[in-house]
Amino acid sequence: MSTKIPNGFRLAEGTDLAAFTDRVRSVIDPLRDQEDVKLLAIETAKFVTPPGWPETRSCPAPPTPSTPNGLTRSPR
Repeated sequence: MSTKIPNGFRLAEGTDLAAFTDRVRSVIDPLRDQEDVKLLAIETAKFVTPPGWPETRSCPAPPTPSTPNGLTRSPR
């Protein structure tokens, strides 16, 4: 099995892996959090309609009124 990694990078010899990981996380975590907030806002906006705008989302129809015994009322 080859240990070559095409187009890969190697850490310099003697690099403290734990320190390197902490340094990378300090840069990556805020970026990931920012992207998570953007995705959450986009997905949440799909369920919110601003006041005065037409209803555009697809919602299930409201339940049909029924009598206390659970039977649906017939129109008169």
